[in-house]
Amino acid sequence: MDPFRSSLASFETRGVYLDFIRGLSSCDNYTSVSENPYYGKVNSNGDIVYLSEKFLAPLPTKEKKAIYALNFVVDAFNDFKNYYLKAINTGIVKDDILREVISPIKGWQSVHELYANNIDSLYYTLINSYLQREDRTEQAKPGDFDEFMNALSSLFSAAGKNVNLSRSSFILSPACPISTTGLVIELAPENETNRTSQQAVAFFTSVNYDFYLRALKKYGFMVDINYPSRIIADIGSPAMQEYMNKYDLTLENLFNKCFYKAKDYDYDLIKVYLTQFYNNYAGDYPLEQNVVKAGGVSSQKYSFENVGGIRPIPVSTLKVVCEKTLKDVIRRQKITQEQMDRLYNDAYWISYYPQMMNYEMDNPLDEHRIKKVVKNSGDLYKTLGIDAAKGYVNGIFKALRFPVKNISITLKGSTVLTSASTSDTIGPSTY
Repeated sequence: MDPFRSSLASFETRGVYLDFIRGLSSCDNYTSVSENPYYGKVNSNGDIVYLSEKFLAPLPTKEKKAIYALNFVVDAFNDFKNYYLKAINTGIVKDDILREVISPIKGWQSVHELYANNIDSLYYTLINSYLQREDRTEQAKPGDFDEFMNALSSLFSAAGKNVNLSRSSFILSPACPISTTGLVIELAPENETNRTSQQAVAFFTSVNYDFYLRALKKYGFMVDINYPSRIIADIGSPAMQEYMNKYDLTLENLFNKCFYKAKDYDYDLIKVYLTQFYNNYAGDYPLEQNVVKAGGVSSQKYSFENVGGIRPIPVSTLKVVCEKTLKDVIRRQKITQEQMDRLYNDAYWISYYPQMMNYEMDNPLDEHRIKKVVKNSGDLYKTLGIDAAKGYVNGIFKALRFPVKNISITLKGSTVLTSASTSDTIGPSTY
């Protein structure tokens, strides 16, 4: 067996694996997606962002398959590939398997498609695995929108961090891969079950592996140390910034020009989707029969016996108890526009918005503190309008997610979510 293949298949610890990889080249041009999960998803101000599709460009592929990445990333990759192939054609490096695998097989993924799939899955889970679950037959099902929201709030409070209803929460979740940033290109298929021994071998056993790393670095790319055929544009490198400059992009303006802020739409998405969830629920289950136990009705059975020669008298021999049940039929009605304008308008949703954001972050604010945020947001809505109230709520939870003022947005640093401490401020008190 090839010594490289044998070594890769027999790694016993993570440290041994990393030492082996770094020993293959003096060009330590590696990063780890698992250690930088928010790269390209958070700007330097701590705002969660997602890519605008108008800045995408097509990548060159063998099968003329439509694969995209950010425009400057595509330019850098094309120059890298041409440089690598020229080195082979001129004999600078040997021709080997890497010639075949430096064609992209995967690039940008649409955050919109992934988020839409997440919402569909969330609706199915909430309704079929929770509200309509068979073992909940003894519990009353929500008959109107208020009862529906109360039922969901109980679930969200317990499992909110796994809900990902807002786009911000979804983007930071494992369900939203780094490929949505447009900064990543994959050159060979990933085998999740045996990635190291099968996929890494083609790269690690190549006589050109050191040249491969150096060529990538020359054009502003880094290699995922866990998946060497995944390359990532390092926007903090001078080489990649040269390509960014062609589009008047810099490290300072990239996320303002090419990305949207998720917080600008979270409030509206929560409002729209929860309303749609209820209306779909009312449409899918317009009639519901709730069985209500209302106590019992008892009766006695008697036999006739002679007592002391007197005529037979009835004597109790058995007591029968029958449970009395009532069947309550619910007729659900969808929310009308008139109800939305009158009952479930911004005054209603600005009170719910901070609670939902708190659920999604696993309740960093206790009951007293979240009530304070709800009150403040309601007061701001009354005095300054809905935009001011949303901005206040967004600011609270951004500070809870990323309390560090200077957040790294390059691969050299890692942006990490931290839990809130008891000293976190809630904003101006209106008590």
